Amino acid sequence: MGQHRFKIVAGTDRDLTNLHAVQPTPDDVRQEVRRRLARANLVALRALSVASGHEMPKTALYLVMQIEFVGQSLAALNPIPADFADDLYWPS
Repeated sequence: MGQHRFKIVAGTDRDLTNLHAVQPTPDDVRQEVRRRLARANLVALRALSVASGHEMPKTALYLVMQIEFVGQSLAALNPIPADFADDLYWPS
């Protein structure tokens, strides 16, 4: 039986442990925005505001604006960070 030789070719020196890791999509980020708005009860507060005709409190409006801005900014990144749902990125 003959001796086999293997040669390293260009592009194989990367870390291949996460070769099949799924890259987050903008839809994943939008889903995180919806989850954070719902968790903070801002969706219900917005609906109550529309139904009652009263304005939402300025602090709640500002928090909605911050969460939506972070979501848009993260969704626009290429690539989107794998840890995009980490509290580090989001207002509280």
